[in-house]
Amino acid sequence: MLKILFVSGSTRARDEFPRQAGAARSGLTVIVDDHMGELASIDDEIAAVVLDCRNDREVAELALQRLASQEVASRPFVLMLIGGHESEKDWAIAHAADDVLVGSYTLHDLRLRLAALCRTVAQQREIERLSKAVEGVASEARQLRSLAYTDHLTGLPNRLYLDNWVSELATRRDGDAQFGIHMIDLDKFKQINDRYGHRAGDILLKQVSERLCQNSRRLDIVARLGGDEIAVVQVGAASTDDLRAFAERLLGVFRAEFLIDGNTIQMAGCVGSALYPAHSDNFSDLLHRADIAMYEAKSAGTGIFRLFHGSLEPPAPAAPSAAVERQLRDASYELVFSLAGGAFRGGAASTRGRQGSPASDSIDGQLRNLRVAMLQSSLWKKTTYPVVFSATVQASAFADDDVLYSIRDLLRETGADPAQCEVTLDEPDDLAEVDRLHQLRELGVGLGAHIRIETFMLQRMLRLPLTRLHLDRGFTETTAQAGNSDVLVEAAVLFARSIRARTVACGVTAREQAEALLALGVDDMAGPYAAPVANSDALAARRQRIAADQG
Repeated sequence: MLKILFVSGSTRARDEFPRQAGAARSGLTVIVDDHMGELASIDDEIAAVVLDCRNDREVAELALQRLASQEVASRPFVLMLIGGHESEKDWAIAHAADDVLVGSYTLHDLRLRLAALCRTVAQQREIERLSKAVEGVASEARQLRSLAYTDHLTGLPNRLYLDNWVSELATRRDGDAQFGIHMIDLDKFKQINDRYGHRAGDILLKQVSERLCQNSRRLDIVARLGGDEIAVVQVGAASTDDLRAFAERLLGVFRAEFLIDGNTIQMAGCVGSALYPAHSDNFSDLLHRADIAMYEAKSAGTGIFRLFHGSLEPPAPAAPSAAVERQLRDASYELVFSLAGGAFRGGAASTRGRQGSPASDSIDGQLRNLRVAMLQSSLWKKTTYPVVFSATVQASAFADDDVLYSIRDLLRETGADPAQCEVTLDEPDDLAEVDRLHQLRELGVGLGAHIRIETFMLQRMLRLPLTRLHLDRGFTETTAQAGNSDVLVEAAVLFARSIRARTVACGVTAREQAEALLALGVDDMAGPYAAPVANSDALAARRQRIAADQG
């Protein structure tokens, strides 16, 4: 039941309007008022106020003043009844009328206006309800953002923390930023897991983390990157001698034995180090070069330190195998563009299997798609253009640890920057366990999710450490059509902002749709209107044009 307050100085109008409104539309309760007494105690139940301004503008002006002074959750919809002069319409609009109805209105006119009023009020109430739902989980979202930067096992900062915060040191360009990065790998950690069990391995990681924190300064950052790899950022390191001395101190944490569940365990580690900006002025590359030095130390024995130098730089990647070349050649990409400025944002890769069926039909095929996306990402690294290439992976695949290991291996194999890669979940509601997704984010890889209009639920999505929401065609196909409220699109945008994720609308087919989505706050778009599906040649041509513009 919709409650409407009708304000008029005319006795006849106060008698006629409730009857007319009842005849025009059912489900309305009309309260009449002559001296705004009802406005003095207006409450949230009043959905709309109809002001009769045909013979008395002072009544309307006083009513609007009363409305402005009321503390209600939302301002009621204001419909003004005016005379037939155009100047009166201008006056009504200038005085914040939401809609107007001329004095000589028919019952049909009133029916149309009340229908529009009801739709608008219903939309406003739904948006308010969804906004409250988002606000209701805001505290939980803040906690999840904190968890997103924290390793779930050790409590240390994770790879995402390093990418989002420490990398700021490498972009200051003011000459003051000096730091080193040390990558630490635990020798024979897998054997300890196999012999004593995963619980012992977890305890060992916690104890190593505690010792590293105790042997670092308060301004240094100790972070777990995943598995048995830990990084330490040495703030203020000005020379390789500083790195060497600090690395020796880090290796010292392994001299004392570890006591776990009554078992005495002797553990050793290797350290690889790189210096900013001598070895790279890009944090992602610096981390990669410290990783190269760490693997060099690991290959030399136990308890070894290695400093990165040019000769450790691996040779250019070997030419892709015939199978990979075929996948690259046959791959197609749905391109993504900014709705606001049209900037190229990247694309989603897909390939086909031997029988011509989509590779995404199997987990192995989805990982092949991800390999292609990462290979494309590595090709774009030299342009320094901020693109993200993605591939869809079934959410249920993460029930198996092997998928995480495969993704980590793909990153190393392709040399892709994790920040320019995204795993996009399909059917995220099927996922019962999200720990592995947090581990995926710890690798620095973005996490997207396809959401469908029939299954979109805020509480379910909030559990996922997402960086991007892909709005299914069901969200966007009716956008910009007459009478469509777009409430769910707005809810998805509000939700994405609450978790600091971007939104991309899929299946955009027309300019009007793109304009409506932009007005609703959606960030990016994909679909026929944005660009046709591209092959590798078209993507290479786009990359060359962008590189030429940068050069």
